[in-house]
Formats: sequence, C-alpha cells, structure tokens
Amino acid sequence: MEITKLAQIYKERNVYHIEFLDLSETRWNGSREHRIPQGGIPLYSGKPVNEKHESGVEILLSRKAHKFLMKWKLISDSIIMARFLTKLRKLVVIQCYALTEQATTEEKHSFYETLENTLRNVKRSEITMIMGDLYAKVVAYNKRFENTTEDTA
Repeated sequence: MEITKLAQIYKERNVYHIEFLDLSETRWNGSREHRIPQGGIPLYSGKPVNEKHESGVEILLSRKAHKFLMKWKLISDSIIMARFLTKLRKLVVIQCYALTEQATTEEKHSFYETLENTLRNVKRSEITMIMGDLYAKVVAYNKRFENTTEDTA
C-alpha cells in the first residue's frame, strides 16, 4: 500500500474517531503489531518476508481499542483474528480477504476451509464480527448465523 494512501486512511480514521478499521490487500509482508505516529496500532498479516508483495490484511486499532485487545492471531496471509474484552462479552474480529477469480479452485477451497476452521474456534458466547471482502461467498457459510441476519423491523 502506498504511503500517501496509508497516511490518508490514518487521517480519516482520526477525523471520524474509528476505533478499529479493516484493510484488505495491504501488500505488506510478514506479520506484526507496532505503533505509528498517527496514533494507531496496526495488526497485520501478509505473505512471508521473501515472497511477492501481494494480498495481506490489517486491523488498524486506535490506542483506546488496543487497551482492550486480549490477543491477536495470524491465521494466514489473508485472515487475521483479534479478540477484545468488552463490558458484555468477548468480541472476536476476523478480518479476511477472499481469493479472486485468478486463484485455483483448490486455493479458494483452502481459504474458505481455513475461514470455517477459524470460526469453529470461536466460542458461541463470544460476539463474532467478520470483516473484509468475501466475494459474496458468505451466503454459503451462513447456516450458523442465519438468525442474526434476519430483518427485525
């Protein structure tokens, strides 16, 4: 991700007081958590350091949100999970970026299998938020959550 685009994202996050923001296709390699001068703490996951700069996901936290971060886990270069302590229950945020049409069927199947396994490791008592770009495949994996998507109006 270009520095100028990234600086604009951080600026807008501060203007609108966004506590956590998901970013897809960051194209950063490796994974880490660090502080940035603009006041955020990015948690990111990408391909191994020596590989091509492509894919990658990030959860950008405010300093306030970082105080409630219990732990985060790199799942793959396209899935990252963070667990927060809230007043009511634990909140699990899963940021993902699904593979595009250029990927093979096996790679796509592997991605959704990994996402499904990640969801299986979330306790039912925890609030789960899935963010990112799923390319409309979420419907196929919606069985567990179908009651949460109904219109209550």
